[in-house]
Amino acid sequence: MKLYIGGACQGKWKVACQENQLKEEDSCICESCGKEEVFKAPLLYGFHHYVKRFLFTKEEGMYFVKRLLSENPNVVVVCNEIGCGVVPIEKREREYRELTGRILIELAKESEQVVRVFCGIGARLK
Repeated sequence: MKLYIGGACQGKWKVACQENQLKEEDSCICESCGKEEVFKAPLLYGFHHYVKRFLFTKEEGMYFVKRLLSENPNVVVVCNEIGCGVVPIEKREREYRELTGRILIELAKESEQVVRVFCGIGARLK
């Protein structure tokens, strides 16, 4: 597994595709994909959207991580950093933000490579 993180519109998808010899068409677009598509796709784009759409508790998140590692161990995950900035007023938005962060921590632990992308430049963290 490889993980690409960074702010919105920073070029994560392009860097991830280039570094892994993938095309954008190879991606599972998490904003609109089906719940099971992520377990077969070579690249998950906008993973934070998947969390918001399908995962609501820490237990669901940790189960998802284990299943993803088991069924799609070579997946490339592209996710926005959503934990920076102003804390949302709405409880559900705070929970989503925290859950996304917790899942990313687990994915980063298990990833062979973690890259933070800023202004289209990838900086390898792991």
